[in-house]
Amino acid sequence: MRKLLPALLAACALFPLLAGGEASAQSATGCPAVGQCTSSLYIVSQSTPTISTSAYTSGYVLGGIQPFRTGAWGFITNAEVTFNSGSFSGSVNLLLFSASPTGGGTTDHAALALTSTDTAKLIGVLALNNCTTLNSGTIVQCQATQATPQAFALPAGNTIYAVAQVVGTPTFAGTTDATFTLSGVQ
Repeated sequence: MRKLLPALLAACALFPLLAGGEASAQSATGCPAVGQCTSSLYIVSQSTPTISTSAYTSGYVLGGIQPFRTGAWGFITNAEVTFNSGSFSGSVNLLLFSASPTGGGTTDHAALALTSTDTAKLIGVLALNNCTTLNSGTIVQCQATQATPQAFALPAGNTIYAVAQVVGTPTFAGTTDATFTLSGVQ
């Protein structure tokens, strides 16, 4: 799979119409620059949850439950969050679920508390801990640093649900200052 993955990504860049959408609205990956794209090759899905402008405590949920359209199976090859303003230091744990967590404890700006029913749906946890400050400190982007892609096979539907947990004590200037992106292949 490690040798096949770069070839699949290169093919998607060479043949953007395989990824869906109109050619004029496509990025170099063949998927829309903004929005969602699923294809038989490449997945890009974004979420901009509503977040609090009050200071977060380490361990708090950032943005509540976030749905990502991914397809029924595949590999997450990259996950990232971009913060557009406010102060951010630390990292984010992105918990991925095969179905929406229903046990409570996934509300924005509150401590994460999962039930055994929710943990049974857990696909994996991605640490978004490779953070870079951009644009004179007004933008911070944090990416996952996992060595291998995160495999998933959903029991039903084509949506992965994510819950972000902050590690640190960030404060944000606006309620839409965090955008999460999952990328991968099917």
